[in-house]
Amino acid sequence: MDNKFQHNQKFFSKLNLLYGDMDRAWEKAAAAYGFKCTGCAESCCETEFYHYTYIEKDYLLWGMNTLDHGTISRCCSGLNR
Repeated sequence: MDNKFQHNQKFFSKLNLLYGDMDRAWEKAAAAYGFKCTGCAESCCETEFYHYTYIEKDYLLWGMNTLDHGTISRCCSGLNR
């Protein structure tokens, strides 16, 4: 694992828990309003939304650094086609 991410292991582990809590809260709120993704072309299901913060980028890179090279290769093999 990259030294930058290893040094921040505790922080990213806590961030992972926070993001899980946020996901569960979103699911609960969405269910209360009847929001359900059905894959329709007229909604966010087909919209590319690029709104990332530096912490989200680092969180993604931290997660990628926990994977072995083979897994990363399989995940990324379809990119840039």
